[in-house]
Amino acid sequence: MSRAAQRTQIGNGLRKTTATIIGALGGRLAGNSIEHPVHKATTYQIQVRMADGRYRNFSYQAGREVQAGQRVHVSCESLLAS
Repeated sequence: MSRAAQRTQIGNGLRKTTATIIGALGGRLAGNSIEHPVHKATTYQIQVRMADGRYRNFSYQAGREVQAGQRVHVSCESLLAS
């Protein structure tokens, strides 16, 4: 094989490797940007001041019909409007 043919072959191999690395990184970034909104979940945090002055936090996956300042009571680790 001539010297010119060797240079071309090495150059093509390096370009392919570089393109593969760039493609893999691009695919990773694209995959993360697509996956993030799909797995995003909303959690609602409600903080309640108990009668004895302590605070308790409750987390829910769906919104609750509880307003700020509204009296509530705890039943089986869940909030109920009073």
